[in-house]
Amino acid sequence: MSIFNRLFTEFFKQKTKDCFLWLLLQFVCSLGIAFFSVGHVFVNSTQAEDFFAGLCAIFLMLSFFVILIFYVVTCVKNEHINNNQTWRLAPIKDSLLYADNTLSSFIAVVYFSILEFLANFLLFGATFLLNKQFHTDTLRNIAEFKRSLHNVDINTIAVLLEAILLAILIAFLGYFLISFFNFSSSALLDFLPGSSSKKIMEVIRFIIIMVLAWLLSKANQFLRQLFINSGFYGIQNAFHSLIIVILTLVVIDLIFLGINIFLMTRYFEAKEKK
Repeated sequence: MSIFNRLFTEFFKQKTKDCFLWLLLQFVCSLGIAFFSVGHVFVNSTQAEDFFAGLCAIFLMLSFFVILIFYVVTCVKNEHINNNQTWRLAPIKDSLLYADNTLSSFIAVVYFSILEFLANFLLFGATFLLNKQFHTDTLRNIAEFKRSLHNVDINTIAVLLEAILLAILIAFLGYFLISFFNFSSSALLDFLPGSSSKKIMEVIRFIIIMVLAWLLSKANQFLRQLFINSGFYGIQNAFHSLIIVILTLVVIDLIFLGINIFLMTRYFEAKEKK
């Protein structure tokens, strides 16, 4: 377990070392968009207040895109580690190495999302102090939110928790699908003659992508039919529908996890990093 923890720490460091650079780039982009949208000449304090409010809103909107991009980047880093022969030589089972690598990628995304939340909170606080209208509107919205809390029941909280769990399962499914594409294409290539060219590899990858797309479309039809049959209207129906979807995704995740571990340990050979 100590080796597992040490590898996890190292993988996590590699995947989060550029987090603050991502936040800085996001802030610069938000600043540039606000600069050209609101205006760069502040004639009075009202325009300055509007600028900070616009900056806060733009930064918040960009957060969702940046987190998605960061997730894709962790997927790429995840496969780089899987393909690295040096890491495969670590004194740990391949199955645990794969689990360690995937888990560290997911935690890295969670960590970056927390940083995004803190950055948005700081910008929100600055705007709250500098913009009088924003200050007033925020206090009014908080008061309305407090009143609406009396109408929240246990089913609403359960649906919110299920939605979070659903997002987690989808995130893991993304990692598993990319690894499956990587492992299966390499495994199939090993069964071909040694003189096979890169074009054959491209054909194999294309076929795998088509198969995955077909499987995902079938899964989408199945889940959509579940929503229609259960009547996804109202908190009670939403609660039961999400349970079915979550259980379905758990099964799918476990299937791809098992396939990936099997392919990695039996048919996938990592390459020396150059």
